[in-house]
Amino acid sequence: MKFFKAIFFLAIVGTLYTSCQKETSYEGGATSISSGSLKSGGSGDCLPSNVNGRYKVGVTLNTSNYIDVTVNVTTAGSYVVKSDTVNGIYFRGVGVFQATGNQVIRLTGGGRPTLAQLNELTIKYNGSICKIGIMQPLPKQNFNSMAALQIVQDIP
Repeated sequence: MKFFKAIFFLAIVGTLYTSCQKETSYEGGATSISSGSLKSGGSGDCLPSNVNGRYKVGVTLNTSNYIDVTVNVTTAGSYVVKSDTVNGIYFRGVGVFQATGNQVIRLTGGGRPTLAQLNELTIKYNGSICKIGIMQPLPKQNFNSMAALQIVQDIP
């Protein structure tokens, strides 16, 4: 009887040991890091590019604030494309390129603008850079239109 208890105990311990081991394989396959460069013009501007969203001082960016840029992919794989932070805002895109050639990717915005101004952001990927400008609207000016009219009329 002691023999069967010992075998039963070893079977339980063996089962627990093998069920708690870390998985050593991933069936999805490993993803390599991509290579390529951002498409840019002679002046360093990102080409082509698309800026979307409203950018207001003091309002946090959300999923409707994004930039689309084009990457010439030479090796498919995972990527991170990001901008610097200017005036409190930044953009970032992470994913996997499945193919080579020109690929358009979306960089989602984050942060909160602090000043109404033209923001020139530098986009970076795999050692290449390009620039893109985002204009924030100037705040509305409240002034007395009669006073403004009077000033204009008084100019000789």
